[in-house]
Amino acid sequence: MKTGGVLFLISMGLLILSPFILMYAKAHFHFEYLKSIFPKELQKYANIIETSRDRILYNKYAVLFLPFFKRYIDKETTPEAKKLAQKVILYIRLIYFDILFIIIIVISLVLLFGNF
Repeated sequence: MKTGGVLFLISMGLLILSPFILMYAKAHFHFEYLKSIFPKELQKYANIIETSRDRILYNKYAVLFLPFFKRYIDKETTPEAKKLAQKVILYIRLIYFDILFIIIIVISLVLLFGNF
């Protein structure tokens, strides 16, 4: 295989993995946002992975990896919470953009190289 083919495979692999990396980053900031909103309940956990020790709590917060966000505007008292909310919204948009980009690339590859 030539160098161009290897670079193409590496870039496609990174493109396919990038939504999962973005989802993890979004879950991290979403958990930090929830820690700033509900400090008593979540202060003993440093990140979302540490909630895996408590199975019920982990099942409750495992959905943070999905690209949705419920914002508590009335409880955002600090500017840090507002910044974290904006970061979470940005990561959700990046996830959707990345998935859309992957769909466009797959459709264009099928149309260009598919046997119809």
